[in-house]
Amino acid sequence: MSTETESPDLKRLKSGRDWNGYLTLENCEAVADRVRRLLEGHRYAWVRCFEEQRGSFPEVRQGLRMRDQGVTTHRSTLEDGGDFAGFNVSDTYGVWGAHTSVADQAGVRSLGYGHRSLTYLHFKQHGHYDGGRVEIEMCAPAGHRLYWVIAVEPQPDSEDA
Repeated sequence: MSTETESPDLKRLKSGRDWNGYLTLENCEAVADRVRRLLEGHRYAWVRCFEEQRGSFPEVRQGLRMRDQGVTTHRSTLEDGGDFAGFNVSDTYGVWGAHTSVADQAGVRSLGYGHRSLTYLHFKQHGHYDGGRVEIEMCAPAGHRLYWVIAVEPQPDSEDA
């Protein structure tokens, strides 16, 4: 999409500044690129919490790095004719990612902000000593809300570390 026709929301996402919004077909590639830029060359921590798992602890993985595949995107047409897109991150633990079938932020409003098919993201950069992070909220297949935080660790990535 050319810069002249990009929405202000998409321009802000690509700018590298703090950004929050929903994963959409329109911004999926830009979100994947932003995740790639955030994590490339760095170790990071990945934290997951379930809304409904009382008495359990968050899952925490530290010292992760992206694998050679890094961040990949996919887009396809579903049997009902609708579009589907997403991104995956391959790291030293496994693979994680998110997907969507919502066209754009206006489509989010038409579904309603609490709709279970929506994935909300918030990219945060807080200065020289904070490598940044992305917070993700989405719905698990069983219907429970999932919360992820992926935060860059302060030391640079090194195969020797």
